[in-house]
Amino acid sequence: MARLNHFKTRPKLQQIPTDEYLERLKIKKENPALSFLKKLHRAHLQNIPFENLDILFGKRMELDIHKFFEKIVRQKRGGIPTELNILFYHLLDGLGFNCLLVSGRNRSNGDWVPDFDIPLIIVTLEDEDYLVDVGSLSLFMEPKRMETETLQLDYNQYFRFKTDPDGRFILQKSFNSIEFENIYIFGLEPKEVIQFLEMFRYHQSADSSFSQEKVVFQHTTKGKVMLTDKLLLVEEKGQKTQYPILHEDDFASKLHDHFGLDYNKLFRERLDQ
Repeated sequence: MARLNHFKTRPKLQQIPTDEYLERLKIKKENPALSFLKKLHRAHLQNIPFENLDILFGKRMELDIHKFFEKIVRQKRGGIPTELNILFYHLLDGLGFNCLLVSGRNRSNGDWVPDFDIPLIIVTLEDEDYLVDVGSLSLFMEPKRMETETLQLDYNQYFRFKTDPDGRFILQKSFNSIEFENIYIFGLEPKEVIQFLEMFRYHQSADSSFSQEKVVFQHTTKGKVMLTDKLLLVEEKGQKTQYPILHEDDFASKLHDHFGLDYNKLFRERLDQ
């Protein structure tokens, strides 16, 4: 499915140091192509975690691309979907990809949440559109071609797109290719970063799911690892092992061992703001 050309009216993005970003991803620069996009997507998931520690520590976050870059690239942190996808969007633009930012809405209690819940990226390569998302927890490893009703296997999960009567896309996921669940819905209208401000602030509030418990998650070359207040889950080659978190010092130790993050330093930063 070829998308209409929205790039003529898209505002120029702020530039970020792409070389530093690629070094963070441990990947070398290539020409814009599907093979490079797949490498970037995978490298991002395997080197930059989802984490909501700033929210749980009460540290105020601003919708500022340069602060996202400082935190995620230079301080070697992670972030929530708004931070991760908006920053990756700027990287793709800086590398010469034709891309736009759109608004996604996740499911909650059987309903779609408000608009601008999650920024998603659409990349066009050779007249084909691909959905890119490096912010969602344990979703897909490679960009998904936006072709409706076509099954796309991503390791042990199947994905497909459907459309609603208004022409919006619905991403669905299945573990058996028969029973599917809706993940999120999105349209093709290009959005600007500032439009995600209200929901970005909501995600930092006490009502947000991100503020309920600490979560740090990252893919690895062998599987994935997730740390919460209650447990450490390590998956390697399909084998899952759980370790209970006994106390705060135990959490801090595992945070450092598996993600290279200094718990005490992050906690002190909250006091210094």
